[in-house]
Amino acid sequence: MGFAGPTIASPDAQLTYTAKVLREGTRQVSNRYVLDPLAGRWRELAVAHGILAIAWIPLRRTGEVYGALMLCAEAEDFFDAELLSVLDELGGDISFALDNIDRAAERQAALREIEAGRDRFQRLFQAAPVASAILALADRRIVDVNESTCRRYGMSREAIIGTIPAAHAHGIVPEDRELFYRTLQEEGRVRNLVVRVRDSQGAVHPEVMNAEPISYLGQACCLVTSLDLGDLQVTTATRKALAEAQASNRAKNEFLSRISHELRTPLHAILGFAAVLKRDAATRMGSDGIAQVHHIEQAGKHLLALVNDVLDLSRIEAGQLNLRCMPTELEPLLKESIDLTRPLAAGAGVRVHLDAAAFPSVNAMQAVMTDRTRLGQVLINLLSNAIKYNRPGGDVWIRPARRDNKLWHLDVVDNGIGMSKEQQSRLFEPFNRLGREKGDIEGTGIGLSLARQLVALMGGEMTIDSEPSLGTTVRLTLPACDLPLDAHEIGEPARSSSMLIEGAPEPLDASLLCIEDNPVNALLVTELLRPWPGLRIVVAPNASKALQQFEDLRPTLVLLDMQLPDLDGIEVLRRLRARGDPMVMPPIIVLSASAMPEDVAAARAAGATDYWTKPLDFERFPKDVLQHVRKATVRS
Repeated sequence: MGFAGPTIASPDAQLTYTAKVLREGTRQVSNRYVLDPLAGRWRELAVAHGILAIAWIPLRRTGEVYGALMLCAEAEDFFDAELLSVLDELGGDISFALDNIDRAAERQAALREIEAGRDRFQRLFQAAPVASAILALADRRIVDVNESTCRRYGMSREAIIGTIPAAHAHGIVPEDRELFYRTLQEEGRVRNLVVRVRDSQGAVHPEVMNAEPISYLGQACCLVTSLDLGDLQVTTATRKALAEAQASNRAKNEFLSRISHELRTPLHAILGFAAVLKRDAATRMGSDGIAQVHHIEQAGKHLLALVNDVLDLSRIEAGQLNLRCMPTELEPLLKESIDLTRPLAAGAGVRVHLDAAAFPSVNAMQAVMTDRTRLGQVLINLLSNAIKYNRPGGDVWIRPARRDNKLWHLDVVDNGIGMSKEQQSRLFEPFNRLGREKGDIEGTGIGLSLARQLVALMGGEMTIDSEPSLGTTVRLTLPACDLPLDAHEIGEPARSSSMLIEGAPEPLDASLLCIEDNPVNALLVTELLRPWPGLRIVVAPNASKALQQFEDLRPTLVLLDMQLPDLDGIEVLRRLRARGDPMVMPPIIVLSASAMPEDVAAARAAGATDYWTKPLDFERFPKDVLQHVRKATVRS
């Protein structure tokens, strides 16, 4: 029997026989426990329970002392040598039983692991895309096959298992089968052995065979895999085609980047000097000259729109056009789009209206999930078409309507000249202007095709319904969402246009370093900023001179072209940032005809303050420059 007391970890317990057994692993006996000095505080408990003698037998598990068996007697000198020998045997039997329990548990765990491993092997074996079989080495019988083997030979798994390969009309031809077995016997495995195999139709073709020795279901086996060289050739051809497609895609991206730069650079000069001529028209030319400059400007803008649309279409086809869709408040975007097309509408004598009934109050700020910039591009395209293909005194309406919790409908409706069914069938063919290219209305024929693809990329849909002489309705269906009541307008608002000069130019005391190798572009920057006295402009035609002038001039602002003859623009950015004091570092604005998103991201990562794509918005360029100059001047 036993009795309770303090835990073995207590200081008193450490002086007991039990603790001694656990420490030393030896049997302990006290035949007169009441008189034993080690009894201590447990003596009273022993007397109360009539205990006069106690023996402690060590118990072991996996060779280590695991516990102590305590036996109590009600008589002194109870545990003699004979009894203690029996008790030692009992302790050994109990320890042996504990070890057996552990070994049984380990065996069960091992069996479970073996079973799990067999299940994993079976799943991989059956899912293997190449024909595979498990062959017993003793009698060459087929122990198992996978689904690929069954499909190859048109037989069920049950019909194959237990047979020998030689029993089938298909499989390795006899002489090559013996070569396979001989190689397996001599080398212990088979590596990439080309053999002739007869398929289920009787045709013979080469295959590559491999065999590895394994133990399967308690017997010596080998795992055999067979790959049809025809499949291997298809795989090789597929890899080659993929590599060629990737190389072609890279070449296409490089071409897009180059063609964008080459087209935008001359357009930058055309539109820039047209803006300078318009600014100085009163002193340089008469009304006829002003009209001619206007024609140059309009032609340049038309060409720029064509370039942008073609590049966007190319990016979509190459999968390179990345959209940033987020909740976007709808009403401000619609108003901005209408404002941007009002000059075109005024010139055509057309009225543009927004049916705001869908926006009942300022607290009902409902939104669409979209890329704000690209949706604005689509809306401006649709409004421009509705205005251009209208009639004097005509009308255009935008009618938004939220149909449910998932969708917004935006209808752009006009009462213009409309289209026939035959014209509508060819409406989305790029560069097809439906016979209207002979008229005096400008257009590229790709705007609607691009708009529909952009809407699709934003998770929406665009449909068109039109009747000749009655007008056209274009419906955009877009994913709906709600903005929090305190949410602000998401995305960048449209940049309002401004005149080149408003009032008298303010005097400045600042310097501008223009790093530009193209003398025409450098002259254009100088001309655009010429009206501001006190703004010193220094032009550096290459990177080496730019870095030296940066040290000498310590400019207020830097304008940097990315295509320089002696150094890449990204490296120039890094070196400029490394030379300047971060606390007084001037803004560095990139002016580049490279408009690819990866080019913009790389420049910003290298330290560009901003990235302005050529052709610039020449109406706002001087004011944007002066804004940066003012900020830099105040900071310094």
